[in-house]
Amino acid sequence: MSSTEKAFTNQRKHKRNSVLADAIIEYEGKEATGKVRDISVGGAKLEILIPAIGNSPINLKIDQFGAIPAEIAWQRENQLGLKFLRDPEQVAEMLTAIAVYG
Repeated sequence: MSSTEKAFTNQRKHKRNSVLADAIIEYEGKEATGKVRDISVGGAKLEILIPAIGNSPINLKIDQFGAIPAEIAWQRENQLGLKFLRDPEQVAEMLTAIAVYG
């Protein structure tokens, strides 16, 4: 884990849950597929290959459950940390649907 990831980990407000879910990232009019490795109501860690795009707005799509607007918190090689821009209660509803129906 890089020092950037460690610093961000220490700033987390929400408990992360380990998962392995297919995901699509929409960014700059493009899409990339990858895997969600862990997720919380505040953000997620993905395994995905995209070029460095800084703080461009993105959407995380997980199956049929819709898209979550996010920003990139950190990026390293094939890993990406996201901070969700939606209210944590709305994200919690989506995560509950994924757990129940996914």
